[in-house]
Amino acid sequence: MQNIKERSVLPRISLAGTEFYIDIRLMEMRQVDQWFNRISLNQLDVTRDGEHYLLFFNKKKNTLFTNNSNVELLPKHVVCLKIPHELALDPIVYARKMGQPDNAFLHLFPAVDLRQAEEIDVNSIFPGRRLRPKQARLVRSGLNKGIKK
Repeated sequence: MQNIKERSVLPRISLAGTEFYIDIRLMEMRQVDQWFNRISLNQLDVTRDGEHYLLFFNKKKNTLFTNNSNVELLPKHVVCLKIPHELALDPIVYARKMGQPDNAFLHLFPAVDLRQAEEIDVNSIFPGRRLRPKQARLVRSGLNKGIKK
C-alpha cells in the first residue's frame, strides 16, 4: 500500500485476462501493452447501488463492446464485467482529486496494485445472449437489469 503511493505507480486491473492501467485523474483505463487502447470510465454503466461499473468487453479487440451493427445476439467473445467505482479503484488519486490527504480513504478502500474484474453471466441478463429489439440498438440499456451488486 505505501509502496504504491511512494512509487506513483498507476494501479492495474485485469479485464478478462488483459491488463489495463487505471487512471482516475483522466477517468480512463489504458491497456498496459497498448497504451493507445483506452476505455473511458465515463462510458460505463453504474450499478444501482453506485458501487460498481458494468461493461460489455470485447475479448478479441480488448475494447468496450458497442453494438454499432445492431446484432440481436451477443457474440461469444463478448463478456459482461463488473469493476469497482473510482474510489475503490484508486483511493489515493481519488483523495487528491477531492483535495484530501492521500490516506483519507485507505481505511475504507486499501490500495491494490492489480485488481481482477468480475465476470457476470451474460445469460442472467440476456437469456441465450439474445438482445431484445431496443437492446439490439443500445446494448448498455440492459446492463443494470437483474444486477444488484
